[in-house]
Amino acid sequence: MAALHGVLSDRVRLQLLIVLLERRLCVCVLKRIVACPDTRLSYHLGILKNAGLVKSERDRSYLHYFLTAEGKAVADAIVAETAAKM
Repeated sequence: MAALHGVLSDRVRLQLLIVLLERRLCVCVLKRIVACPDTRLSYHLGILKNAGLVKSERDRSYLHYFLTAEGKAVADAIVAETAAKM
């Protein structure tokens, strides 16, 4: 649980989880959404991937990221907890 807390302690990683909750997206779109350099985006996606929250799949020259079942559960919990606080 402490490891997951560390994964979720960054704003960019939280943004990525929430936006991927809607649908799978390519890196170029994710880059525009979170507005960060390629290397930083790659770093954060790697952390989410190593935590088992996201997976990637290549489609020709595009790399798409999507939530795993665990990633979806975590993102849903974050949204529910945030909504309950409003």
